[in-house]
Amino acid sequence: MKKTVVASGSEAYMDPTGLHGTLIASRRLQQRRKKTRWNRSGGIMHLAIDTLRNDTPGCQHVLHFNNAGASLSPMPIDVKKIGCDFLCATGRKFLRGPRGTGFLYARKDIISHYDPPFIDLHAAQWSADNEYILHPDARRFETWEQNIAAKIGLGVAIDYALALGMPAIWARVQHLATLLRQQLAEVPSLQLHDLGIKKCGIVTFSSQKKSVQAIRQHLADKQINVSISRQEYARLDLVRRNLPAVIRASVHYYNTEEEIYTFCKEMDIFLNQR
Repeated sequence: MKKTVVASGSEAYMDPTGLHGTLIASRRLQQRRKKTRWNRSGGIMHLAIDTLRNDTPGCQHVLHFNNAGASLSPMPIDVKKIGCDFLCATGRKFLRGPRGTGFLYARKDIISHYDPPFIDLHAAQWSADNEYILHPDARRFETWEQNIAAKIGLGVAIDYALALGMPAIWARVQHLATLLRQQLAEVPSLQLHDLGIKKCGIVTFSSQKKSVQAIRQHLADKQINVSISRQEYARLDLVRRNLPAVIRASVHYYNTEEEIYTFCKEMDIFLNQR
């Protein structure tokens, strides 16, 4: 299997021209190897994947695997609209489920064409001494050994998000993240690093005056939690922009506007000694 990186456009959206060329290359690869897989990272990318696949001769059967990552639950996701065959997401982060949990969506009409990497008596039936039958549904991608308590916690987190309402969560996260960016943009010596027309609840920034480690420690002393994203976490992005590391501040629906103002005030005091 060969990995091909599709360049993003000027606004950090996936470039349709580059994607089209990748699909054509995938078609040629498919003719030789009979099987190919195309991956794209999760994020706020609104692109008609199915349209490009269907409009590219010979590429109708190229697999679309979507890593939704932290996109759940701050934003509603419709697997039919984005046209993916598989979608995975973590239970932690914005969904607020236990660490170590997650889930996989598999489109029903293609499940039978793909085998799991590991097989046990949960994923398949041992039908004869040298034969087994995989489950016809998504259970073929599960294993017998599971953390039941964590799965229960994941279910509770999903129910909680659905009770609040995905559109309401998304609107609240966007409001708070926009407010945070607006306020941080007023802080001298601070540079924002978020790209894209539509942004999510993760806000990244840095300063030439203070290291990211010093910023994180100062905020921790004020009982404000942030994390550091280093180049080894996102090489295809941070290396290209010559960013060794950035501060990553994530807002969620339970945060308040007052907390946003306090956060930005502390950054202004720390960077500019006011």
